[in-house]
Amino acid sequence: SDAAAVGSVQFVNSAGSVLQTTPYTLAPRSSARIVRAGSSRDPQTGSVRILSPALAFSVLTYKSNDVTVTQTAIPILRAVERLRMYVESGPGVRTGIAIANSSAAGAEVTLEAAGLTSSLSIPPNGQRAMFLDEAPGFSSLPAEFQGALRTTSDSPITATGLSYRTNERGEVLI
Repeated sequence: SDAAAVGSVQFVNSAGSVLQTTPYTLAPRSSARIVRAGSSRDPQTGSVRILSPALAFSVLTYKSNDVTVTQTAIPILRAVERLRMYVESGPGVRTGIAIANSSAAGAEVTLEAAGLTSSLSIPPNGQRAMFLDEAPGFSSLPAEFQGALRTTSDSPITATGLSYRTNERGEVLI
């Protein structure tokens, strides 16, 4: 942006508790890296809430022995009650889904794909993350599947899907 941006980043655990809030000010046409204080090398689940008037995104990085194996970016997502996303499963590929509820009330979410249906309860300010075949009711998803996942909720949520692939060295790529 050609203007300075002021905002904050919140790190939220899967139960909906804010673990850290970090305010920031960005000069025009610049960027910043914000890392959760006290982060460990162990995988962590939760969500990141970026409150910003400017275009923003989160970068996910997977490192093995201090070498970046894979990296992807997720843009700020608008909360909606209905959405569709591409999902797939097959040899060496699985789709992971993450659903976040930023409201003070719980959300009831329905997932539909390949004739299967699942219901999830997302706590206030909480999130759920799983591979598609781990969603309740989706264990019978065909081993090889490509299609759309339809998501509906009784209140606005944000959701994203990530394709997890395994390379010839057995490393996970996002």
